[in-house]
Amino acid sequence: AYDSRRFPLSKETAKQQELVVCTTAGLPAKSLETFLETAAACPNHKFVLAVATCTGHFDLIGRCVDLNRQLGEPVEIRVDVPHAEAAALLRHASIYMCTQRAVKRGMPIAVAEALASGCHLVVPNLPWLEDMIGSHGVTYKDAAEAATLIQDTRTWTADKWQQVSADASSFASLTYSDESVLPRVVAVW
Repeated sequence: AYDSRRFPLSKETAKQQELVVCTTAGLPAKSLETFLETAAACPNHKFVLAVATCTGHFDLIGRCVDLNRQLGEPVEIRVDVPHAEAAALLRHASIYMCTQRAVKRGMPIAVAEALASGCHLVVPNLPWLEDMIGSHGVTYKDAAEAATLIQDTRTWTADKWQQVSADASSFASLTYSDESVLPRVVAVW
């Protein structure tokens, strides 16, 4: 469950239609190179990666910085961003790209927070992620397809963006907010 105080349903925030964000842990299963490669193919979008260092994987972020440099620095990489700052970043983004490639079912909190923020989701084509986002995003098989899906949003009208954002945030509130999830957990407990 996400913290509904950080992502209130009624709060309006100016969305940047060209802003694509990924907030994640710096782990190999997160496939961060996919985000960098997608960004390199989308020069008209601004990509921001907010990544947390993880014990045992300190070199992963350095490899991401090196690859980003090789690709012409299409991504702004922010390391160990406080949660409040990451939440603010999500509230301004119109698109959230998940790069997780773990086959094991889970509930990435970042995906729930992105939905709560009203982001359009672009996620890997894993059945459990497809189930998690419902009709509030699209799935991709590789960086090239993710880039195409992101570029396709450039034709969306302001009304379309507003509707996508409102629908995602309402869906998250009903499905993944602490106010929705915790009573169900307590009832089962």
